[in-house]
Amino acid sequence: MTTPIRRVLDLSHHNSVSNLQTVKDAGIWGIIHKATESTNFKDSKYPGRKQGFLEIGLLWGAYHFFHPGNVNAQVDYFLAYAGIDDTTLYALDWESSSSGTATAAQAEQFCQRIEQKTGRKCVIYSGNVAKEQISGVNTYLGSHRLWLAQYSTNPVPQQSWSKWWIWQYSDGQVGPQPRGCPGVSGYVDTNSWPGSQQALTEQWSGTGTVPIPPEPLPDEKVVTITIDAPPGVKVNVVMTGGDQPSGGIDANKMNITATVFQDSSTAYPPYDGISNSDLAVALPANIPDQAVRDRGVRVYNGDRSEVGKIRDKGPWMVDDTEYINTKTARPIAETCYQEGTPLPSGPNAGMVPTNDAGIDLSPALARAIGIDGKGKVNWEFVNVQMVS
Repeated sequence: MTTPIRRVLDLSHHNSVSNLQTVKDAGIWGIIHKATESTNFKDSKYPGRKQGFLEIGLLWGAYHFFHPGNVNAQVDYFLAYAGIDDTTLYALDWESSSSGTATAAQAEQFCQRIEQKTGRKCVIYSGNVAKEQISGVNTYLGSHRLWLAQYSTNPVPQQSWSKWWIWQYSDGQVGPQPRGCPGVSGYVDTNSWPGSQQALTEQWSGTGTVPIPPEPLPDEKVVTITIDAPPGVKVNVVMTGGDQPSGGIDANKMNITATVFQDSSTAYPPYDGISNSDLAVALPANIPDQAVRDRGVRVYNGDRSEVGKIRDKGPWMVDDTEYINTKTARPIAETCYQEGTPLPSGPNAGMVPTNDAGIDLSPALARAIGIDGKGKVNWEFVNVQMVS
């Protein structure tokens, strides 16, 4: 009997990822995500999740769901969307499809095209299909690392391979424990890796190139200036040097962690009856003025932005009016999370926050700016009248 050691997840648009950091904290070292299928489907979740998981230091891989026929076109379609670099793992997903099952010869052609385009061998994902399509030993396919799909405690590869490289032991419904993964709602494919994190990192892409860990965020530098001005004297303060807010956004509302809320399958429970199409945000302070609530908030993720109506209080139920109403205070939850101290006020008072989020996004707004589950954003109040 082989005991699974859950280290790798494979994901697609079918999976709901509520919190990327929670996935990492569950002991996951690598993600292999669906990129494409045949020549007519691109997984919309791929780009955002790639950015998010790489930013928190996980290994990243891409797989193509293979259909029989048009092999070279499928490879080109796959690589055009996934991109070619030295650190991404590329995988052939060789299983039965809606248009039939690719033959061993077609799988060989796919792998040869990948090798021609990337300069290295891809990983082959398969279970029963490889056993059914390969007669005896195929030395070429067997020279590729095998990602074995077998939901039992006795994983046995097709005889072209003497051993598997990683083992998909469960789809979340069947197979041995542990099933599922914190940070991903519902069923998710889980994969076992028996070695060390260093070994997985070194073998991951097949190039021997080890991904460079993300740079840690620099410590925030704060300059406090006290001005005792006489009555009737107007004081103008000009800031020069350093990282200045761009586009008029206050410095304390830049590089803010955003989480996504909707229902029990995402980061937080529903707020104020928000639907899957509503553009909305929640801020961690009471916003009693209806004019302010109707004014809205513009949220930026790189060069993408969208306006959402203020619909409730969150992500943490804390009275954080300084962060909301001044230009200097960072979110209380951010400070408490970094220092491991409890929140000082509001319904969540006394609780040590499990993340540093300073704004919640509705699913529709998050999709509009390319945030999947969690990400860094800038935000500002806007003078645009929102229509209910």
